[in-house]
Amino acid sequence: MTKVMQRIGVLVAVGQIVLGCERSDSSRGTSEQLVCPAYEVDCGDGCVSLFANSSHCGSCDNHCPSGQICVDMRCACPGGGTLCDSVCVVTAHDDDNCGRCGNRCPTGHDCMNGICWELSFDGSGGWATGGESTAGGTGGAAGTTGLEGAAGGETSSAGGSGGRGPNETGGAGGSSETRSSGCSASDPPGSGRYSIDVSGTRREYVVQLPFDYVRGRQYPLVVAWHWLGGTAAEVAAGFSGSLVGPFYGLEEQAEDGAIFVAPEGIDQGWANPGGRDVEFARELIARLDAELCIDARRIFSTGFSHGGMMSNAVGCAVADVFRAIAPMSGSLGVGCEPGTAPIAVWSAHGLADTDVPIDAGREARDEFLDRNGCADASSATDPSPCVSYDDCAADQPVVWCEWDGGHAPPEFAPQAIWDFFMALR
Repeated sequence: MTKVMQRIGVLVAVGQIVLGCERSDSSRGTSEQLVCPAYEVDCGDGCVSLFANSSHCGSCDNHCPSGQICVDMRCACPGGGTLCDSVCVVTAHDDDNCGRCGNRCPTGHDCMNGICWELSFDGSGGWATGGESTAGGTGGAAGTTGLEGAAGGETSSAGGSGGRGPNETGGAGGSSETRSSGCSASDPPGSGRYSIDVSGTRREYVVQLPFDYVRGRQYPLVVAWHWLGGTAAEVAAGFSGSLVGPFYGLEEQAEDGAIFVAPEGIDQGWANPGGRDVEFARELIARLDAELCIDARRIFSTGFSHGGMMSNAVGCAVADVFRAIAPMSGSLGVGCEPGTAPIAVWSAHGLADTDVPIDAGREARDEFLDRNGCADASSATDPSPCVSYDDCAADQPVVWCEWDGGHAPPEFAPQAIWDFFMALR
């Protein structure tokens, strides 16, 4: 399945592509009238979405070049790919365009996370890197940025010797403690919509896998919660006003190097009565852990508005599972279980937000400053106007971004959130 078809398959599965339109009955002599659903227009060949139709991208009859798809009314490479010599590629893993167009990896090297490095299969169920063999069942070679490059068999209680990672430094070996049980799944599920029973209630979610998903390779997992009145489909597709870009723009930043999931709220929100939605979060991670190859050290949560509130609730209750949260325009409005467990936090809030006032966002920030043992003092950090608080618990930073805007994610959020997630170990 090509990346284009995979993406289309997901959109169909989550209900983003409308397959038909309504017409009046012209056979009876009445004039034909086309009635299009919301967010679609009549381009002469039926109702179409200008957001996602490659033949009518942004305007009627604007055809995207071969190999490109229409994303947010613009022709683009699917899955956050890059256009190199008129061909869409994923520079994170393309040996001929590694990290950038035209950067070809030498013979004997493979492209991983946008960097050429020696990597070969040793033929015994494991990987060999830099001359260090790590057979299956002993441990894996660990990269030092982005994806954990390769991992050994999950029967080991501790990882074997780490091979040379993409930054030319030694890494710790893979271990059963960081490898999900899904790393050994023989038939993992693909991208699409799925359901799970949580205490007798059917809950649904949308999964987006990397195009070149490799069984046995660990991937970061990003859970993206929708806003009040939104849907998992809208998060996965990125179609809603200023909330453009699949999974809040993080899928493009990941460059096909992460697994994304968009849970579906009950009544299009996260009221979380009695911890109902937090339980959903726990059960969802357990399901994905069993089915997909996830790096347990890199499970992240993000969301906007009600989705930001849900990310805060997850940070309060499930810090033992999630490595970091990145709420935008959130608060503690859907609950915060008492506790002291620290968790890394990146948070943004508009000073002019009238839907979720800035003071509500500051209250949530202060909750995590206390849990992480941070000082009141802070220092400027990229991007402006963000600050990073001093003296937080080891590897549990808190970054706060008060920006000159209203109830919307800031434009700098996708890259800033992704950089924050990937800097954590």
